[in-house]
Amino acid sequence: MAYAKLNFELVFFFLFHLPVLPSIFVASPLKENQHRCAFDAIFQLGDSTSDTDNLIQEDPSSSCIRFPYGETFFKKPTGRCSDELLIIDYINCAHKLKSSLFIVGEVGSNDYTYALLQDKTIEEVKAMVPEVKQAINDVLKKIIDYGGRRVVVPGHFPNGCLPIYLTRFKTNDTTAYDEFQCLKELNNL
Repeated sequence: MAYAKLNFELVFFFLFHLPVLPSIFVASPLKENQHRCAFDAIFQLGDSTSDTDNLIQEDPSSSCIRFPYGETFFKKPTGRCSDELLIIDYINCAHKLKSSLFIVGEVGSNDYTYALLQDKTIEEVKAMVPEVKQAINDVLKKIIDYGGRRVVVPGHFPNGCLPIYLTRFKTNDTTAYDEFQCLKELNNL
């Protein structure tokens, strides 16, 4: 399990952080680096995992509005279910951005999670995939129809590697697991 966690962390690092690290660690002043980012605005749509700080307004009773959330980086609870920076923070590269970037998704993950935690079978959840794909297509079409030209649609996380699913769907069938000890069927949703 430690091997799988290490590999997942390395893959996550290289996919999401490596492209932005050079711009973060450049020693020149911020003003000189502002030209590197070509976005006037970033619109983050439909994704609880992007965590854009609005939970504090939506659900004042949420545990995310108390420590330890926000404690390390922000020094106060922000409403994020995180204590650190997120992907959106890394790509929000300057105060003035030159055009818009739309981030849509990771659509469907909450639908799958809710269904699985309500004891739906994997087959029942797989039956939801076409509807989720259509929802993504519909959103993308609307964004493009409204003039959006730069759109990021992240894929789903490898849910079969998450502890909640590894515990809930634990099996003695060794063929159910991949080389990282993640549940293959859940990763194929």
